Amino acid sequence: MNHKETCKSLAGNSDEQIFLSAVCDKMNTCREKNILTATKFLDARQLALTKQLLAHTGCQNYVFDGGADAAERMVCVFTPDYPVSQDLFEIIRATKSKQDTLTHRDYLGSLMGLQLKRECIGDIFVHEDGSDVVVLREIADFLMLEYKKAGRKTLSLEIISRDGIKTGANDFTIIKTTISSMRLDVIAGEVFRFSRSASAELIKSGRLLVNSAECLKPEKVLDIGDIITIRGKGKAEISALHGKSKKGKIIVEIKKFG
Repeated sequence: MNHKETCKSLAGNSDEQIFLSAVCDKMNTCREKNILTATKFLDARQLALTKQLLAHTGCQNYVFDGGADAAERMVCVFTPDYPVSQDLFEIIRATKSKQDTLTHRDYLGSLMGLQLKRECIGDIFVHEDGSDVVVLREIADFLMLEYKKAGRKTLSLEIISRDGIKTGANDFTIIKTTISSMRLDVIAGEVFRFSRSASAELIKSGRLLVNSAECLKPEKVLDIGDIITIRGKGKAEISALHGKSKKGKIIVEIKKFG
């Protein structure tokens, strides 16, 4: 099977076929010219498709990188057979005033308001001081000049190193509640305040990730350590189970980040 046929067999629609063909072009350019090539930032579905493509083609000269160990959005970097810098990112810290409260949606919305393509922006790590935003180096200078506010709140910007990035891993609240089952739609609805039917629709639309991978099954059973991410809403981790209540419901402890 040639690469065109492989892309067609893996894609679920014409847009995905075009996307996979573009990844193939990056892969082939690296191999033929022996130079570094890379995709833009990939979402969960694109990551899954790219990994399937690489497995089918037998490609081995690649790495996935999102600027931080906790990154969910990543680029696929195709590497030549000689040492070369792979640092394609800048990390911009957007610091807010202490009294201001801003969410992931506020930061993302203000970035999109600058008419930037989502594929140029990686993860937005929200923490107590503001947010650390991973971006492609090609848009960093523009952002440093134009990214002034989020949610009408003023930001101050600086470029930081990878070593200094704050992923918000220690910025969370504990939710302790009782639920009828460990199904994904039940837990997502409880944490993010959706009805069970709304949770199911959200899952089926592909907006919900489990452990950084797209999950389309509302009935998926979760366990301790599983991480749920809803695009534009936030992230939560099942941290503990505490048996059952007198009414037979499951007592669960959940960390909700940001």
